[in-house]
Amino acid sequence: GTGSVDIDCTKGLPYLLALDAGGGVPVLPYRLYSDPGRESVWGDRAGIDTVPGSGTGEPVTVPLYGRATAPAAGHAVGDRGPVRFTVAY
Repeated sequence: GTGSVDIDCTKGLPYLLALDAGGGVPVLPYRLYSDPGRESVWGDRAGIDTVPGSGTGEPVTVPLYGRATAPAAGHAVGDRGPVRFTVAY
């Protein structure tokens, strides 16, 4: 699947976008990515799997991409909390 979030920051202000996939056991396990080829996992470890950007003074749409993964053997499937999106500047 795909989704997006709009970021509106002051022109020239650098920022860092982080995703935390919530807690609990997912209904359908998945990973979130910052690229359409789903090779760069998007997470919340600064400088490792976050996405940098710079404000334009106008709203900017930032896409995100997801892919379902197989559940770990022996794990029950349940509800997963919401994705937490953090902007650090």
